[in-house]
Amino acid sequence: MGMLATVINALALQDALEKEGVFTRVLSAHRDEEVSELFIRRRAVRHLEKKRVVIFAGGDRESLFFDGHRCGAARDGN
Repeated sequence: MGMLATVINALALQDALEKEGVFTRVLSAHRDEEVSELFIRRRAVRHLEKKRVVIFAGGDRESLFFDGHRCGAARDGN
């Protein structure tokens, strides 16, 4: 439930930012092309190079035993 909540929150944040004219992308560790893009490091970097805000959601695909807070720290070093 927690991982799904991070995706819902990310979509709400994306909506609010885009209403202010900010280009955003939501990337998730889980496949759901209708609401987010699958996290691929190169893709995330490319979005950042294009000056888009990248919102990460849905965990890190590493384990079912960690929450969404871990994925930000774990991916930061990769």
